Amino acid sequence: VPSYISFLLLPRLIRRIENRAPAISLDILTSNRERAIEWLEKGEIDFRIGWIKEPPDTLRFKTLYTDHFVCMVRKNHPEIGRKLTLEQLCGIPHVRALIHKNSDSGRLIDQTLAAGGMRIRISHFVQDSLVVPYVVANSSLISIVPSRLAQATSRQLPVRIMPLPLKFPELNIALYWHERTHRDAGHEWMRAQIGEACRSL
Repeated sequence: VPSYISFLLLPRLIRRIENRAPAISLDILTSNRERAIEWLEKGEIDFRIGWIKEPPDTLRFKTLYTDHFVCMVRKNHPEIGRKLTLEQLCGIPHVRALIHKNSDSGRLIDQTLAAGGMRIRISHFVQDSLVVPYVVANSSLISIVPSRLAQATSRQLPVRIMPLPLKFPELNIALYWHERTHRDAGHEWMRAQIGEACRSL
């Protein structure tokens, strides 16, 4: 599970499980995009939550929620007023989580910009998505992030959430599992719990 999705989802999911099946134990692994499909194929993990642009035929999936990109900037940013312009988006240095450096979502951002003959300047990569809002709040760097992450962290940090001056495709955050576990009663129950926990996001 990507860290920002864990941040949003796990408190709700664990509360549901604590109330309904307190004997169940969960092992939550850090997202590993390169190996997640292999782990599902081998049965080393039961589920993956995130976005796989082209999942293999052996995987089932269910969309949990959709999200969209926004730009996060610090309050009183010296260059940004009420609206974010394309020139500012491409000219002001960005911070990006390392996990998104070559991820599907990172490529989606870069490809959307490239289609319009633009690109952003990423001056810093950080290890974790949850570090990004704190870097933005304490610097003049900006960042394109999922809206739900921006909304959740903006309650504690002196940041602003700016609409992007360019239309980006939406993110479909989904739950993935292997075909062989599709009829398993325990898997069906857990899929239902994950789906219900996402309803309140």
